[in-house]
Amino acid sequence: MNNLYLDKSNRRTNSKRNVYDFLLIFTISLLIFGGFGGSLQPIRIFSLVMIPFVIRFLLKQNRNKQIVKITRAVTILYLFFIASLLWTSDKNEGLKEIVYYGIHLNIFLLIVMLYLKARKPFNSLLIGWMFFIFLTQIIAFNEIFFDKHLDLSIFDSDKLINVGGMLVQKKFAAVTFGNYNGYVTVVALSLPFLFGMFASVEKKTHQIISLAIISFAYFTLFINASRGGILAGIVVLGIFLFFSKKIKIKKVRYILLLIVPLLLILIYRYYDIIFEQLFYRRLAGSSFTQDDGRFALFSKALQAFYNKPFFGGGIGSLQKEMTGASILVPHNMFLEVLVQFGFFVSLFFLIYLIKHFAQVKKIYKPVNSFIIYAALLSLPVASIINSGYLLMPTFWVFLASLYCIAFFNKDITQNSLLSKEIFSDMI
Repeated sequence: MNNLYLDKSNRRTNSKRNVYDFLLIFTISLLIFGGFGGSLQPIRIFSLVMIPFVIRFLLKQNRNKQIVKITRAVTILYLFFIASLLWTSDKNEGLKEIVYYGIHLNIFLLIVMLYLKARKPFNSLLIGWMFFIFLTQIIAFNEIFFDKHLDLSIFDSDKLINVGGMLVQKKFAAVTFGNYNGYVTVVALSLPFLFGMFASVEKKTHQIISLAIISFAYFTLFINASRGGILAGIVVLGIFLFFSKKIKIKKVRYILLLIVPLLLILIYRYYDIIFEQLFYRRLAGSSFTQDDGRFALFSKALQAFYNKPFFGGGIGSLQKEMTGASILVPHNMFLEVLVQFGFFVSLFFLIYLIKHFAQVKKIYKPVNSFIIYAALLSLPVASIINSGYLLMPTFWVFLASLYCIAFFNKDITQNSLLSKEIFSDMI
């Protein structure tokens, strides 16, 4: 890590947040709008406004090796996306996605810029994720308990399921993400950061707030009856329990006292509905063993990759390459990359993720290490919940957040334990 940030980190540890801290929190919080605005989602618009500042920042960091590396990698990747227009099987969709990918890559770099210029980067990053999920939970609560859904949801609010011979209203929370799988994906990606926040605060009131947000996150995973989401949640919780001794916190009992009773109440109150939605999926026309034909979709995607193994079908080609399948997306992030961009880009992506693991041994803060392990080990599960991951701004914020924690936190002294005013600075 460049000494520029090492020197600054010690001076800013006890200082108040600057404008970049609040911009970091604000940027992540913009994810609350989900699919509102269509192509012109608020976080995309904000990213476009910030392009001149991002470019100026990158140009000034020509001595920071890590920034130079990631800038070069992003540039090469985007040039490949553009080049793939030459062989894509769907040029119209490819042209649209070129714009989306450019914006999303800028979102990635924007998060990095704000993180490095903030006085309390780790602190502010976690608050951003916390605040974002908290805002979604306000809407989710209204959906689950009052059956009031936004018009953006692609599912009808009056869907009924057969429970013990009785027609019962389907319970789900889609928030602003179009469908409940979209929201489940968002929750699954956020869990490592939410647990990281819980592990980092000292005051009991802040711990309770953190756990309340975590508990409701698990509640929505169960009520949405997403097997992938539940499994991802179990993975993150298991890794947290494993790290609890290394983090040296005596807070595991709080997890047991809050999360376990909540889940027991949930199972008792909504058992029939959850069972019906988890195992029968009558409204979706699939069974537990069929799993919405995902294995057939995986097979179709692998066949598409086999047909064009090296450079893929090109940007925007996913649905064209999946022609003949029951659903024109593989419901697997890694396969989406493989089908569109082939072996070399997929290998680049895997190496990029693996390098995060390699950084753990250079990080002396267990909380940071936990977030990296939890995020990456739960990602294979979280990546099969929904589709269109590369077109989700949330996914790029997730990647950027993980990158910052892995590559720019090893020398920031504040990260061992967040200051007691983590919430008080915000309220």
